[in-house]
Amino acid sequence: MTVKSIFKGLLAAVLAAGMLCSCLPGGEGKPASPFPAVDGTGFVLDGGPYVIKSVAVAVNGNNVMTEDDYETIADLGFNAVRLHWDYALLESDADPYIYLDSGWKLLDAQISYAKKHRVKVLINMHFPQGGYQSSGQGTALWTEQENQNRLVEMWGAIAKRYADNETVLGYGIVNEPVPCAANLKTGLRLWSELAGRITERIRKADQNHIIFLERANGIADQNGVRSPQAFGEEYRYGFPESEDENTAYEFHFYDPYAFTSQIYRPQGDSYKPYLSYPNDFVTEAQNPRFAENSYKGPTADLANYEVQTVTGEPVRYDGDGPAYFQTGLSCVSSQAGGGVLLKGFRVREYDENGGLLGDVLSLTMEEPETFYIWSPDVSWSSQYDEVQKAAYIENAVGNFSAVLNEANIPMKKGHSYQAEATLSLFGFSPDSQIAPFMNRYDCDGYSVLDKDYLRRQIETYVRFGEKEGISLFLGEFGLSAAAQDPARGGLQWVSDVKGILEEAGLSYSYFAYNDEYYPLNRNNWKGASAP
Repeated sequence: MTVKSIFKGLLAAVLAAGMLCSCLPGGEGKPASPFPAVDGTGFVLDGGPYVIKSVAVAVNGNNVMTEDDYETIADLGFNAVRLHWDYALLESDADPYIYLDSGWKLLDAQISYAKKHRVKVLINMHFPQGGYQSSGQGTALWTEQENQNRLVEMWGAIAKRYADNETVLGYGIVNEPVPCAANLKTGLRLWSELAGRITERIRKADQNHIIFLERANGIADQNGVRSPQAFGEEYRYGFPESEDENTAYEFHFYDPYAFTSQIYRPQGDSYKPYLSYPNDFVTEAQNPRFAENSYKGPTADLANYEVQTVTGEPVRYDGDGPAYFQTGLSCVSSQAGGGVLLKGFRVREYDENGGLLGDVLSLTMEEPETFYIWSPDVSWSSQYDEVQKAAYIENAVGNFSAVLNEANIPMKKGHSYQAEATLSLFGFSPDSQIAPFMNRYDCDGYSVLDKDYLRRQIETYVRFGEKEGISLFLGEFGLSAAAQDPARGGLQWVSDVKGILEEAGLSYSYFAYNDEYYPLNRNNWKGASAP
């Protein structure tokens, strides 16, 4: 055999091997492709495993994303963006189905910037025709068929334009959908039907890109009032079913909300930043059972209109099983008209011998505080008094309780707990009683806010994905600006969530790069352990 024939043989072998490699599946029979695709419970790109590491970006009148931003995003280690899109950037309500050149130019520019820095773009319909969904106010998407028709056609136009664009990661067809429905079964059906229509329309134009279907975020009535019902395993956690073979299933994670959303105001939420991570408050209890109101001690002096402090007696817990208590302020009154300015609240803990261990809860009310307020006839009003630096509650008839959100304090055997409220009041009837309360609950066990708790919440979706054999995508997780305060433990929360995602091999998108209330803390992100 000559040298030339040997070389020809080697060349043929190499070419054959190359052709074989180009046809090898990325996981389950998928050939190498420049388009990301679902594969089993994960994703593939160019024939190999692909983990989406995305950050949310918004483009609207208040947010202008430049090429420099995409360079920064790439430098931070992200390989994709979840681009929040508002239908009104592309279509006017006065001229439906006519797509604006200005909208296409804006979207084209974002994709072009991303391409230069090897960043993929997931186009997410954050604000569809019919209204923003997350808070339940976008009922018109569900009650007016024309809005759905317009959304379906807009997705068809987007898919046609970008069908062969390798920078586009995929299409998130509706952000945090909240169907307008009387029950969960109907709500999931309505979302599945709309998702099916959009998927079918996209596939007529585009066979290349991933479609991201998000779990229903809840249901609402026709006035936009959210139902307390939640989608559990019986209803696939709100995930619609799809026969499309290149569909990923998306969920969001802001657990616990009272921590991640501290002092987040736009939707009326206003948590004072007393929660930190990790902490020893009970976050999850197994089979909780009300035992008693353990508070013992004086009530407020109704004749004293000055600031006063009401301090209860230390209450000892000698039970054998796990227990915790909720605390707050209680009022019993026969007439309307009275008001309370709550200026501070404290709970002290004592050891078996009565020695003071310190405060397990201490609120100065320097910032607005959200309470869960209960009244039998809903005859109260509340607000935060900026001048007095106090929570102001008035006009309750019968009784009301102002329960401190998320402050479920575990009780240790032999230890004592003492509640104290600093307040001023006026206008109560002589038979009124105002004092702290300590509602004890017995339970079969409880969890506190730590990494194990976060892992269990995320694993709920991971197990579902494995059971169904579907690709999951954590489309949002993040912190309000207040939760990122070093004293609050935000860095640890981000680090722990990222670590859990790494363990599970989950793709994700952090919320958000350019959001005023949930800003990306770049030093925080760099400091957190990266997947």
